[in-house]
Amino acid sequence: MPFVFVHGVSNRAGAPEYGENELARNEFFRNLVFPRIGLDERTAIFNPYWGDDGVTFRWGNASLPERDNLIETFGPSTSQSETRAAAEIFGRSSVGTSGIADVAKRSLSEAIEAVWAAALSTVDSNEQAAALAKSYEKARLYARANPQPAWINRASDDNFVDLLLFNATQESSDARSSSATEPQWESFGSTGMLDRLRDGARGLTSLAGSKVATVMTSLARRKVHMGASLFIGDVFQYLARRGDKDSPGPIVQKVLRDFRAAQSLVNTGDPKLVIVGHSLGGVISYDILTHFDPTIQVDEFVTVGSQVALFEEMTLYKESRTGVPANPPVDRLESPNNIRCWLNIFDLTDIFGFRVEGVFYGARDFAFETERGLMEAHGGYFHRPDFYVRLGERLAQP
Repeated sequence: MPFVFVHGVSNRAGAPEYGENELARNEFFRNLVFPRIGLDERTAIFNPYWGDDGVTFRWGNASLPERDNLIETFGPSTSQSETRAAAEIFGRSSVGTSGIADVAKRSLSEAIEAVWAAALSTVDSNEQAAALAKSYEKARLYARANPQPAWINRASDDNFVDLLLFNATQESSDARSSSATEPQWESFGSTGMLDRLRDGARGLTSLAGSKVATVMTSLARRKVHMGASLFIGDVFQYLARRGDKDSPGPIVQKVLRDFRAAQSLVNTGDPKLVIVGHSLGGVISYDILTHFDPTIQVDEFVTVGSQVALFEEMTLYKESRTGVPANPPVDRLESPNNIRCWLNIFDLTDIFGFRVEGVFYGARDFAFETERGLMEAHGGYFHRPDFYVRLGERLAQP
């Protein structure tokens, strides 16, 4: 079952987040989604990158009202990646201005999501990402079985991660009737993952209190302007340069090449193809599957925070038909014949995520809470470890 992920708007290879996100996302797919749908963790994952063919700002965003590199003003106490991750996590209401130990006392599961999400943004190798995914699964299962463990009352911001992993590992050792009294740290220590989890917790704590408002205010204006300009620019660039079936544009060529490469791996022993499209990646994928190459057969099509139905309502696809349906609630479109199952996932807080069931028969909508603010929700899906767990569970259903 070859697996393809098509990224959305605002992704650029030169940004540190792009490489970090791809590494972490791949390993979370491998460790949290693949086992739930019966895939070998060695299954090929294709990540067609089209960001370099997105919009280019000729004056380097000189039109933005604010151009300073605000991350430099946060001080030397934490690294840029740690501070960036922590600042983004503080957009979630579950963390607020509390230290991570206080969050854990209210909800161990929420604290785990916050710490692992902060650490997820700092990985720089496949080994680190895999270790992070595996440790998250262990911690998640532990919290499900022990929502209020006795040790939580003596946990502090400094030792929360150590106590959590010690007790989670101890419980799994006891379940295997092991006589070991110490957790096996090799899988964390050899990759530096334990330190990254500790740093994630420290980053969350160091920005607590009065610094939160300063950080969020400093980031907000620039992020809103930059996000809006990149979103609009990438959409216009795709629509203007996508070409046609006989002469596809550069973005279509790159994504289509990986679709065909993934399809070539389909065989009787591995007969399924999965395509996941985030944001504009879902729109591009739909356009390809309905116009540029409708011979590609997709077993599972997953659109996340995407605008597929919105673009169809505006007749922006190559295969869109003009005219208004006589009875819109009934006169909906059939899902493409080459898509066996279509899942569409959106957060009600995500202003760029849209439903599909109101336009297409055969597609299924699912709501997911990224627990991020209005401008953070759109990019938040794949930064939530529990998103991968739920996706795997849904894909496993017949």
